[in-house]
Amino acid sequence: FEISQINVLQMYLLMEEINFDSFLNILSVEDFKACTFLFADNDPSALHDYIENAFNELEPLFRQQVLFAPAEWHDEKLDLIDILNRKFSSAIEIYRDDSAFLESLPPVLITNLVKDSSGLKISINRFRVNESSIELHMNEESISVPFEYNDSQMISIPSHWEYVELLIAGDVVQSLPVVNEEGVLSIALDDQYIFSDEIFDLKTMRSIPEQDFQLNEIAYNAIEQKLSVEIAGNSDWSIQLGLFINDSLLWVWNSVPGFEMSFLDSNWVLMTSKENGWLHLCQVNENGAWKILESRPLHLQESFHESKVPDLGTWTALSFSTFGESNDITRSQQNKQFIPKIFALYQNYPNPFNSNTNITFDLLDEATVSLYVADAKGRKLQVYLDEIFLEKGFYSFNWSAEFQSSGIYFITLQAQTSDYLPVAMSRKMIYLK
Repeated sequence: FEISQINVLQMYLLMEEINFDSFLNILSVEDFKACTFLFADNDPSALHDYIENAFNELEPLFRQQVLFAPAEWHDEKLDLIDILNRKFSSAIEIYRDDSAFLESLPPVLITNLVKDSSGLKISINRFRVNESSIELHMNEESISVPFEYNDSQMISIPSHWEYVELLIAGDVVQSLPVVNEEGVLSIALDDQYIFSDEIFDLKTMRSIPEQDFQLNEIAYNAIEQKLSVEIAGNSDWSIQLGLFINDSLLWVWNSVPGFEMSFLDSNWVLMTSKENGWLHLCQVNENGAWKILESRPLHLQESFHESKVPDLGTWTALSFSTFGESNDITRSQQNKQFIPKIFALYQNYPNPFNSNTNITFDLLDEATVSLYVADAKGRKLQVYLDEIFLEKGFYSFNWSAEFQSSGIYFITLQAQTSDYLPVAMSRKMIYLK
């Protein structure tokens, strides 16, 4: 196993002050899979051997340079092994969570959009073997994507394309507007986006880096052509923020320094005939130029509403608005902010599935409940419960996707008791024919 493939991972395992939530943010998917043997047996002995071999190989080169006696060199090795043993159990949990997350994804995804002087290119990654046809589409035009030897492909697309759809076996898995500015748009595996005007080594990340301020809630009313956006965050100093649709500036705001999270909501009526575009949250950098912090695709053919739940968390399709307040807020007699434990929505099983899947949840208190399945654009496909009063208990429903296309769907559960605002949660379901 080459040191170059494990250098960042070993920093996590061998240094107490370095911690990560996900190895997929520091390793490529290929390198992550190459690390399987380290965690397969729930035993750090493979890493013990790695450390032993590394110290033996490096001793002639480095021991005298750092002025270590043989005994000190040996003690340094034992110290690293001690740190490894203490951190290994948490590393196992991170590895398992990352592995389960990869299994929940479609077998192929677009991970980068790149625009430079030569045109527009799309980076596509394959996470597991898939025998189905893979194509890129816009309207009636299509490009076949072959995966014969490599798990990563860079495909050039025509300059007149306004958006691109990724199809697996004829079914849409992703739909993205093209980028107008030169640079690279990185698409994290958890459906977050960040744009950079500097084209360098393309990365595949589980999540984008955290920022002081983020997009937190977006809603669009297609009938009124009204776009509503919420920004959330905090900073110890004032930051100048700007919101753009493509390269058109919507507003500028200077944040107020403080420790409390602040929320800023704005609304616009869009006078545009374009059906696709990008929403960019930007910050003025040290050179006085706009730097994009986070991006989000806009599909303006239909209404949609999505929020990060909890605040600054994972994008979730919601049926109600929390503009002007925390996405976690509930009301009580003391007007405190907390989420009541009303229900537990479990991951559907099986997932991915190819015909039927089981949806289950525990209702921990009597409540008014809504439960529905929606597609990736937020369109409700099946409503099981629509503001129905239920007693506490365990509930189970079956969903058949027989007449649906392969792709990503969401099961959303919303519950409300008399003392609280509605609480909602969504889980992603993967349907593969």
